[in-house]
This record gives sequence, structure tokens and C-alpha cells, in this order.
Amino acid sequence: MSEKKELEVSAIENGTVIDHLPAEVTFKVVEVLGLYTYSGAITIGSNLSSKTLGHKGIIKVSDKFFTDEEIGRLAVIAPNATLNIIKDYKNGIAARFWQGIAKIFGTDLKKPYDKFGEDKAVEELVQMYHDGVFDYLYYSMFFK
Repeated sequence: MSEKKELEVSAIENGTVIDHLPAEVTFKVVEVLGLYTYSGAITIGSNLSSKTLGHKGIIKVSDKFFTDEEIGRLAVIAPNATLNIIKDYKNGIAARFWQGIAKIFGTDLKKPYDKFGEDKAVEELVQMYHDGVFDYLYYSMFFK
């Protein structure tokens, strides 16, 4: 009788997750990226089960975003590794999802906010709310 065991590792608020490392290079990556001397929190998992690799490694580095040069060093050792940038407990998958929703409605979340141009109507509502003209933005927008 075998029980499924899971390793619970807390999420990081900001930082980088290096995933899909071949298990045998996990600690080499730590060395090459100079993480032995990093003063922030680091979580290292090695020999974890992986459907594609058999066994893999994962490294979570809190409050660290790697430079292009560091990513280049990683690519030499583990060219198929993935880097997930985490900001406010979210990664790029959530950002891509919301960008996709925005595209459906004909907008782009990456474009700058233009309070004097295209976003003028929104800016006027925000200012009215800020000035206390109405208490609830939602009701004032949709119910007169």
C-alpha cells in the first residue's frame, strides 16, 4: 500500500522560480548563479517526480530577479529550464490571462493610461469619486 506524499512549499511573494531543471544539475545551478551567498530566502527541491524529465529540480528565490547575464549562464547548464517571474504572488500566466480578456474587449493592458485622451471618461469618473460627488462608483456608472 503506497500513500501519495506531497511536499508543501510556501509560495513566494516576489522573486523567481527556476523549474524543470534536470535533477543532476540543480545544485550546479545554485553554484553558477551564486545563490550560496544570497541572503534572501531560497527553496531548493531536487529529485522531484516529473512526467517529462523523470526527476527534476526546482529553485525558488525570494526577492531576486535574474539579469540577462545570469539567465545566459543558466541556459548553458539547463537550456530547457523555465523561469517564472513572481510579483505579488502572481506569475506571467495570470498576466497573460487578463491580457487575453482585455483583448476580447478591444483594449491592451500594456498601453499607458492616457487621462487626457482615450481614458478621459474613466479619469472623469475617478475624479468624481475622489471628490466625493458620489459614494459608489459602480452604482453611479450604471444607475442614474
